[in-house]
Parts: sequence; structure tokens; C-alpha cells
Amino acid sequence: MPLPQPNPHASLLLVEECFARQHEGFLEALRQVSQPKLLAAFADRWKKDARPWARAQIFAYLEQALDCPGHQPLVKHLFKEAEERKDDELMAAFLTAFDTLVRRVRRKHTTWDRASRSAVEHEVLSTPHDAIPLAKDIAKTYPDPKTGQRVVIAKQGRRLRGGKLFSHRTRHYLRRRAWRYFRWLGFARPADFPAAVLPALRRYRDADLEKGEHILDSWALLHICFHGGDVIVFHWRHHRLREGRTLGELRAAPRFAPTWDTPEAARAVFKLVSEARATLVRMWAMDLFRGLKSRATVEITADDLLALLDHADERVQQFGAELFEAQGGNERLPVATWLRLLGTRNLTALATLCAAFERHVSGERLTLAHCLELATARPVPVARLGLALLKTRAIAPGVLPSLGTLADAR
Repeated sequence: MPLPQPNPHASLLLVEECFARQHEGFLEALRQVSQPKLLAAFADRWKKDARPWARAQIFAYLEQALDCPGHQPLVKHLFKEAEERKDDELMAAFLTAFDTLVRRVRRKHTTWDRASRSAVEHEVLSTPHDAIPLAKDIAKTYPDPKTGQRVVIAKQGRRLRGGKLFSHRTRHYLRRRAWRYFRWLGFARPADFPAAVLPALRRYRDADLEKGEHILDSWALLHICFHGGDVIVFHWRHHRLREGRTLGELRAAPRFAPTWDTPEAARAVFKLVSEARATLVRMWAMDLFRGLKSRATVEITADDLLALLDHADERVQQFGAELFEAQGGNERLPVATWLRLLGTRNLTALATLCAAFERHVSGERLTLAHCLELATARPVPVARLGLALLKTRAIAPGVLPSLGTLADAR
């Protein structure tokens, strides 16, 4: 779907009407407005609106790319208001949005080697010229007919595709300022630090961390998750790998590490495994949870296990199977819980679950209806388990007609 293009003639009348009526087209109309002064005035009204819908729209706005010309004052006004109010949840959304604004690209760089008297080519990380000019310096914007990507033409003639708000210096400042808020929070309210930053981790997507250089450029993410490790050399502008180390060696070493080893934080980290949208964040959460002493206090329910076993990420599925095998008391699980677990779509986990079922659940605990339900299940491992249970069961003549349901087995 093509992006809504800024319209120099668009006014805030439609935006204000959508805002007042809580209309679903509010954000689309807002993203078409490019007059900074009007947007600054509207931001002052938006940030003071107490309606839950108005607050939800700020989160939805930050979920989209910050690439609308003229929106610099809108973003800054909303950010400063969240910071002034000490709104942890909204500041977490700004932290992720600002942290993903800085993205360098790989480029070939050639140098002259005097010793060999030849040119040597190597890769470097370079800062792209992708800052959207201020509204007064833009001559025209239009959608690319092939990709729908917004194209901005500056008055000087420079053509910019896929640009973002703010200069690179401002982007670095904004994310440092957002992270500073949480760093100070970690010193002032250490017990609240994990709960405050986890929403930020939850907002990262795989597209934000698609390449190795994207991970290195995720300045705040690395501070939160790997500050205590020895793989990354931390710098106020750009982090880098320590000599001889690789990103594959990263292990969970979060900032303010003691605050994470509490029952509340352990439970939140466990939930992050199934809720995080980025693979790196999920792997970090699994690694951290395995090392927490307080993990033993986390009660893992059948719903929790199903969320892990049915996850699209195979690593999360394996993590769920690992937790299931490690936790004690499986022999005391109700039959109804076992049946729910055997309903998972993960064939790899089903083999583990079926083996555990045979070890922990005796045939005397099952009714004929339970056995028939298992025998007619679609997954082959479960159907085999149900059939084996039926073969060992004494079936009275009066219930033989109920076996007709086996004809529907697939």
C-alpha cells in the first residue's frame, strides 16, 4: 500500500475532526500534513488529551516510520511531554523509535597500500545521507510508482528515497536522551527498571535487526541487554565489536543485572520470550531466563507452554520443550491439561510430550472418551498413543458402538 504523501495544501481541519471523533483515519490524515507550525500547535493539544484513545494513537504513530516531512516538532513535543511526566511506557516507545533511526550501511572503501603498491578494497560502515530536509527546504514529494516509497526532492535538487526525520547528530542525541531517562531510573528506582525497559524490547522487530550492522547500531538495545558483557566496546556514538569477537558470542548480560533476578522480573522475562517480535530479543530473553536463580519461582502454566510450543520460532519451541521436561510435578498434571498440551501443532514437541505422557499418565486415569479423542487426533504421534491405550483397555460390550468414531480418524 503506498504511503500517504505530504500535501503542502493539507490543513489540520480533517486531522482535528478525525481526532475529535476518534476516527480510524486520524493517523493517515496526520501523516499528510507537513506544516511544522500547525503540527507543533496540534502536538500541544494531543499531549494534553486524557482520552485513552488519544494516548493509544501516540503509540500507533511511533509504530510507524518517522519519515513524514515537517513532523520534527510534533515528535519533539510529544517526547518532551512524556519525559516531563515520567511516563515510563511512552518513553519506552520513544526509545525504540529513536534507536532504530540510526542505521549505517556497508560500503566499499579503497586505500592505497604503499608496501605492495596496489589498491586494497575493504568494507566500512558509512552513514547514509538520508535526513529529510526541513519543510522550508523541500521542493516536492511524490510516491515512487514502482515501490510506493516516498521520494523527497530538496530545493537544492537532491533526490532522497526512504529518508528519515532529523539529522544524524539529532538522532544520536535523541536516543541518548531517551536512554538517559531509563539509566537514571535504574539508579533511582532499581526495582522498577526491568518492567520499565521490557516494553521497549518488545517493540523491536526482525526488520530493525536484520543485519549485523543493525544490531551494532541499536545503541540502546545493546546497553539494556549486553552492557555487562565483554563482546561489545561501548561508545557514546557507535558501539563496536571487541577485537577478535563476533556477534554470535553475545550472551545475556543486562544493565543493572541484580534487578533482573527477582520473581517479578523473571516472570516478565519469561513472558517476553513468547511476546517479543525480534529474534535477537527472544534469544536474549531465553538466555537470561536460564541463568536467573529466581526462575524457580515462576509458575509455568499450560497456556504458557502452549504459547511456546506453538510459536513460529523453532528456538522458542525447543525452549518450551526444555522447560516442560525440566519442571517437576508432571505426573500431577490433570488429564485435561495433558490433552491441551497434546493439541500443540509443533510435531517436534509432540514426540517429547507423547513420551512424557506415557511415563506420567497411567491408563486408569483416562476414560474411554479420552482414549478415543487421542486416537482420532490429526497428529500421527498422538493418534498412535491413543490407539496403543485403546489396545490395552478392556472394553465392555455395551460401549462398542462408541468405537465407530475411529472411522473418522485421519
